Amino acid sequence: MFSLLRDDEKGCTVGFVGIGKSNLALMRLVPRDCGVVLRSDKKADLSSLPCGLKIKAIYEGDVALKDIREDVLVLSPSVRRDRPEINEAVSRGVRVTSDYEVFFEGRKAPVLAVTGSSGKSTTATMSHLMLGGACCGSALIGNIGTPMCEAPENARVYVAELSSFMLEHGHAIVDRSVITNVTPNHLDYHGSFESYKRAKLSLMTLSHQAIVNADDPILREAAGNRRLFGAVSTEMPLKELIKVCRADVYMTYENSYLLRNGEKLLHTSALFRSDRYLIANALCAVALTDGYALKEQMLAAIGGFSGLSHRCETVATVGGVRYIDSSIDTTPERCAVTLTSYGKPVILLMGGRGKGLSYREIRDTLARFCKQIILFGEEREKIYREISDICEVDMCESFSDAVALARRTAIPGDTVMLSPACTSYDEFRSFEERGEAFRRLINQ
Repeated sequence: MFSLLRDDEKGCTVGFVGIGKSNLALMRLVPRDCGVVLRSDKKADLSSLPCGLKIKAIYEGDVALKDIREDVLVLSPSVRRDRPEINEAVSRGVRVTSDYEVFFEGRKAPVLAVTGSSGKSTTATMSHLMLGGACCGSALIGNIGTPMCEAPENARVYVAELSSFMLEHGHAIVDRSVITNVTPNHLDYHGSFESYKRAKLSLMTLSHQAIVNADDPILREAAGNRRLFGAVSTEMPLKELIKVCRADVYMTYENSYLLRNGEKLLHTSALFRSDRYLIANALCAVALTDGYALKEQMLAAIGGFSGLSHRCETVATVGGVRYIDSSIDTTPERCAVTLTSYGKPVILLMGGRGKGLSYREIRDTLARFCKQIILFGEEREKIYREISDICEVDMCESFSDAVALARRTAIPGDTVMLSPACTSYDEFRSFEERGEAFRRLINQ
């Protein structure tokens, strides 16, 4: 049983900073004799709380971190630990923890970890399926799937999608890991690309067996002369990859085949889409599960994978207009990849809460693949300043206004695509909720 509290903390007071998925799961581990303090930068939604909590106080908005006197403070992954109020609480003896620490203190099975700036959800999901899914003892946890502290304790293996937030403060050792790529992301949290990059690359040293995508120049440099378990490339043939990386397993893509150490595994015609990013994710997943999954199981999972929800997913065709939900695209780079892989001009819905990133670097892609861009959310004015001269660009106050404008503007034969290049946290609790809102608004 995963345990939030230690033996000497019975009857204590537990504070929760953030009321997201991971902390809601941890609240279920609070004994009934413990008091609970809720701290949130937004109005707390008490309807989602587990039953039976003894709530002693609620701090919201600007006073969310005021007067921290709890015995244990549980932080959501996106809460920085170097905030002065938290440092002061630690100096007074408050113990700080998170679902990441609770999980790693209690896990009993191997952990296969996935991180990266993009592609990690697809890679983690494919890996989980290659291991046979839940029916064969695989548990998909972390950023995607089950909250870490609700993972089944009898799992044969855990596939954990780890964010840079988790890796910034987490130092647990994993059995094997893969890093899909490292590009600028979450600069609003980390403050600089160097800080973000350090968090991502730390997973290499925290792994008994590390795998990298050698097409990424940052990962290639970080690997150096290190002995890796695996190296992945869709750009280099095997002979070149061997010169670049020292590894036991080499995954390459040559002449429309996925190969392991030069041996043909699968023709790309078996994939539901043959986009290069999807091929790279498949190669990463094969390397991650090598030795844990049967070859036949791997190949069946790749061939049967039909993509993630909210990732370039057609949700409806209404009045001759196709509507595509790619709400999972929370960075400019991810938006550009989706537009390029789709390959046709679209009416693009873009906006939300920014991550401190620039949109200028995707101007050429937007100009090539967008006939109209409709902006919404907190970031709309910044995006407008950076890209407004490339095509018709409109701004809306809210997400629902943006969808309504797209419906009025689109004519038969058009495609309306939600690929926001931003997080959802200004208006929604998750990219999934934003995607479902898109689907609902279209089908109304």
